[in-house]
Amino acid sequence: MINNIEKAKHWLQVVGRDFMEPMGYLPLGLLAGAVFMAIVLMVNVIRRKTGRHFPDKLSVKTLLVIYGTVLLQQAFFSREPGSRDGIDLRLFATWKSAVPGRYFVENILMFVPLGILLPLGFKNMGNFHRCLLAGFGSSVVLECLQLWTKRGYCQLDDVLTNTIGTAAGFLLCRLYCEVRCACKKG
Repeated sequence: MINNIEKAKHWLQVVGRDFMEPMGYLPLGLLAGAVFMAIVLMVNVIRRKTGRHFPDKLSVKTLLVIYGTVLLQQAFFSREPGSRDGIDLRLFATWKSAVPGRYFVENILMFVPLGILLPLGFKNMGNFHRCLLAGFGSSVVLECLQLWTKRGYCQLDDVLTNTIGTAAGFLLCRLYCEVRCACKKG
């Protein structure tokens, strides 16, 4: 029993350390978000003269830009071109890493924000299947870019886990919205 507790503590420490790396990319993400927001606001000033309204859900879309910047930096730009090469189409291959399940769980968690932010930022992403397809498509594009530039291993597990993460994020978003609506009514 104590050995299992120690293994669990070690696993959490490793995953926690792994999540510190993307935090280092947060300043770049914040800069990208600020530039995005500034551009949208400048365009809005021009449009206001023509009678158009303030952009909908700007804060959520800015968070999406911040998230996307950190994600791309973590999974793509932080790696040297040509440093990783290969395709792995085996399911659950990443489960057998040095710390079992580490990459599998981290890849799920990496796409949870996408599943939350898409339905909050875009009306047509309020549909589970559309949001899931967007997460799947984003993951496939990322894996293909990694393969093409040799900046990462192209793994079927990554697509699967990223899509699961998008689904989990969507369901968390839906749960939050349902609870929020219930609280407003009650």
